[in-house]
Amino acid sequence: MFFRDYGSIEGISLRKYPTHTVDTIYSHKTSKNSFLKVHGNVLYDLNYYSGIDTPFYQKDVYQHTIQAYLDITVKDHYPVRLYITNRFGNSSFYKKFTDINLLYTSNLFVQPLKEQLKKKMVEGLQSSLKLDSLKKILDFKHNELKALQSWQHNPAILQKLVEAKEQELFNKQTTSNDSLKSKLSSLPSFNNFQVQDLLSTFNDLLDSGKQRIAHDSLLQSKKDSVVNAYEAKKKRIDSLKQEVAALEKKYNELQQKFANISTATSKEIDVIKNPHELQSKMQALHIGDSIMPKGYKTLMALRTVGIGRNIINYSELSVKNISVTGLQVEYNPSYYVAFAAGTVDYRFRDFVTQNYHHPKQYVAVARIGAGMKDGNNVILTYYAGRKQIYNSFTDTINPNTQIVSPYLMGFTIEGNYKVGNNNLITAEVAKSSMPYYRANNKSNSLLSGTVRLNDRSNEAYSIKVASFIPRTNTAINGYYKHFGINFQSYSIFTNGSSQSAFNVRVEQPFFKRTLDIVASVNANDFSNPYIPSGYKSSTVFKSIQATLRKKNWPIISLGYFPTSQLTKLNDDKFIQNLFYTLVGDVNYLYRFHNTLYSTTFLYTQFYNDSRDSGFVYFNTKNLMVNQTIFLNRFTLQLNGSEAVNNYYRLYEAGGNMQFKWNDWLSIGSGIKYNVQTVYNIKQIGYSANATLKIPVLGEFMFMIEKGFIPGANRRLVTNNVGRFTYFKSF
Repeated sequence: MFFRDYGSIEGISLRKYPTHTVDTIYSHKTSKNSFLKVHGNVLYDLNYYSGIDTPFYQKDVYQHTIQAYLDITVKDHYPVRLYITNRFGNSSFYKKFTDINLLYTSNLFVQPLKEQLKKKMVEGLQSSLKLDSLKKILDFKHNELKALQSWQHNPAILQKLVEAKEQELFNKQTTSNDSLKSKLSSLPSFNNFQVQDLLSTFNDLLDSGKQRIAHDSLLQSKKDSVVNAYEAKKKRIDSLKQEVAALEKKYNELQQKFANISTATSKEIDVIKNPHELQSKMQALHIGDSIMPKGYKTLMALRTVGIGRNIINYSELSVKNISVTGLQVEYNPSYYVAFAAGTVDYRFRDFVTQNYHHPKQYVAVARIGAGMKDGNNVILTYYAGRKQIYNSFTDTINPNTQIVSPYLMGFTIEGNYKVGNNNLITAEVAKSSMPYYRANNKSNSLLSGTVRLNDRSNEAYSIKVASFIPRTNTAINGYYKHFGINFQSYSIFTNGSSQSAFNVRVEQPFFKRTLDIVASVNANDFSNPYIPSGYKSSTVFKSIQATLRKKNWPIISLGYFPTSQLTKLNDDKFIQNLFYTLVGDVNYLYRFHNTLYSTTFLYTQFYNDSRDSGFVYFNTKNLMVNQTIFLNRFTLQLNGSEAVNNYYRLYEAGGNMQFKWNDWLSIGSGIKYNVQTVYNIKQIGYSANATLKIPVLGEFMFMIEKGFIPGANRRLVTNNVGRFTYFKSF
């Protein structure tokens, strides 16, 4: 596996900070303390291939991988990660290896500390703003208002109010009747007219009403008290409504202020990188360090401790993306110290690695500097060790050429400077030991060549820029490197000539991030230890990719970029072919009549020729169509493709069905029909798979496939593939 840096890592880290909302802070939960907690997973994977045709030919290949990943936390505060991987098989082309890595990183340790600090910050902020006290008062007023409104709308109270109103009306009517009686008494009598009888009847009714009033006098007083109480509570309700409205306004203002402050402070906590920043923030928040675990300052400054297989990525000119089995330590409180040592494997996990003729290689690196690694700094690096600097391609004319010394050493000075929050400039200069065969009659010591200041051929320098423009959302990354003819390090694989390399990459979104375009140019990428690079190449490779994402539209992507193919000729010789590839695809996920569909079109064209003999699909145009239908437990797929080259056309059509029986069982099967023109070959292939999830035991996955690949003379031949995977997390 080869690691390549095209200048984008720093740019990404500059503008993508983790964020936490207030809701996330509130959801923080503490668990019961325990001495040891272990989480992780185990994996066993078996692959079988009846035939492999590219880039080498082999039959009946088995490959086994056993892997374990463990997250171990001691006393709820001290985390480490353990990786164990063992890969073996029957192929001489695949490397058999066992890797163990015990890793501590400050990120694992610091993140829980930041969450604890956020929790304390929230508690202190709530106290200072008196949110809890105000909330209690507001809740009390709400409850009082609710109780009064409930009393006000009580049917029994309303009935008493109606009765009081009726009694009041009755009293008014009685008073009116007395007035009417006096008027009736003053009327003259006409021949014993019925006025006297009417008056007598009216007196009887009036006396009866007065008796009723006397009888209900006690009730009337109670009803009067109900009316008075009702009126008093109505006034209290009106007053409470005003108080509650004022309190709610005040509470909402304080709550918004709390949200703004806590969110801003949380972001400030998230970007803390060293103990000094953490302590300053704790002092600003008036939080004591008693909430922190013992030794937190030291462990926070201890950026990395790795034992076993580690990927060392220090600088462009010293050691970059190298797999080292040994020890790695980085310590960065305010100054920077790092050390790494171990055996080197450039061919880590590559298929062309099972070669027993390569000498052992090892490296030791020491670094010291001022400043924070993620900020502004100046770092001095010393590296030394043994490296297979030269290969069999160094001299193809004279086989008796003297074998040069594999030992080397060198120094580099690197500076990183941040301009604002979105721009980073990295510059580095280096000087190495001289190649043994160029030392002539002078001292052959590594140090003497390194400190020879009048010779510039063993020097190198590089400059990198990573920039992000927020206003236009433009990301620009690039680097330029120059290596003298005699420069040696663990980051390059050049010899025999002076070399320069550059890369520029620009990412620009358009139309509110609907259209995203990425373009780059690069030259002389020296990252392959197998390929002879004792020449100066002037070839500049260009690439461009455009992606269109619009709501309710298909996702459309189109890219044109260089592709590299490595072909093994024998145990010591490899060739690398570089050619351009055009890739376009359209993906559309949509619903129709409440059913979910996915449609994909993929077009690929390789711009290579028959000289790339290891690649049977040279100068081929490929078109593939896939239709997926999601039907509850069923997933149906229909596939069709066409491959066209100068020799034949290959048509494929088929489909497969996946059925989820329940949460623990899923099964699937498929069929594919192949037609190869010119040779008139017609083949039918099939596949089947199953996933079985058993509680406690884990997950079991099975897959078999009968397929076809171009074999000798480009004719389709049978290729059977099988896979079994076991996975368990805990």
